[in-house]
Amino acid sequence: MVRSHQPQCVISPRSGWVGDFQCDEGTHETRGEIIPFDWEKCFSIAPFWSYDAEERVLPIEQIIRLMIDCFIRGGNVLLDVAPSPEGNIPVSQQEQLKLIGQFMKP
Repeated sequence: MVRSHQPQCVISPRSGWVGDFQCDEGTHETRGEIIPFDWEKCFSIAPFWSYDAEERVLPIEQIIRLMIDCFIRGGNVLLDVAPSPEGNIPVSQQEQLKLIGQFMKP
């Protein structure tokens, strides 16, 4: 039904349908050779997919490693942030995002 209305729509396999790409969720390492099909690595900047009142985050070294492991194997990264109930991104996550930006800056 989706494609009958939006033929160019990209569908995630997390929808329960056959997707246009594969998805590897979580903070486990990605190992092996270049993956010969479209795929993404999904993980959260925090240890949880939702708001954490303690504002815990993954160490920046782990975040960068997960991203690099994905990129060198031909994947994309979908990085989740977990806003507060008011819709604000906690300072601890903002700081990690700034460090990621500094790392990725040419």
